[in-house]
Amino acid sequence: MTLTYQRVGPTATYDIVALTQAGEVTVDAKIPRDVRIVLGGLRERMYHPGVGTWYTAAVTVYADGRIETNFDYDNEPAYPFAPLSWAADAERYPRAAEMTPGWLTAKAEHPAWAGLRMQVDFTAGGEPISAGAHVDATTTAQGHEWSHAIANRLRAAGHAVREATSEGEDGQGNPAAYDEVLVDVGGYLSLAFFRDMIFWWVDVAPDQADSEIVTRAVRDVARTVQEVSGWALCSGQLNSYERRVLGLGA
Repeated sequence: MTLTYQRVGPTATYDIVALTQAGEVTVDAKIPRDVRIVLGGLRERMYHPGVGTWYTAAVTVYADGRIETNFDYDNEPAYPFAPLSWAADAERYPRAAEMTPGWLTAKAEHPAWAGLRMQVDFTAGGEPISAGAHVDATTTAQGHEWSHAIANRLRAAGHAVREATSEGEDGQGNPAAYDEVLVDVGGYLSLAFFRDMIFWWVDVAPDQADSEIVTRAVRDVARTVQEVSGWALCSGQLNSYERRVLGLGA
């Protein structure tokens, strides 16, 4: 069985293929959040200054228990990552000119408006949960109060907001429920209220919404979450483009 994981900037995708007697079969399954966190942390640690880091990781587990890994630093991933993801990745993992493939050069420039794709946390200390740590996706009583208050404030500011409940896992792998606040910006914008962090996910393509609409929404969200919860945005997770959209400077 082979897990193929591809990541560029804040965006990741994966597929799982099993080799059976009938041939290759795609496995319709989600990999746990902890596994995604570990792979993201591994990509960070495998960055070599000037050389870059990998875009595709393949992990194969054989029937006899053997594990084989392959990390591809130089070939373009099959998944069509957005221009903003490539620009963010090039900023975070810069390469020397001689180590930059021709196909990558054209993908690594920031456009004026390329939508917004980011995943960032709010935590009590403004620092992200360490890579590989178990994330408890349980909304506490305090988190419930925050989610409702934030949703109401955003509605009062003129945003279309929906509240929902989703399923995840606690720190021991048991089923857990968490609150979500979703804001309609043309694409996807959600806040997930976990025990030790508020996870903010934005995925808006450039042709889905006007830049002014998205900019106003994300700035209102960032300000409201911090005012209501007292938790701080983990700004170190942001690239210069994301900081500019959020009004935080370069």
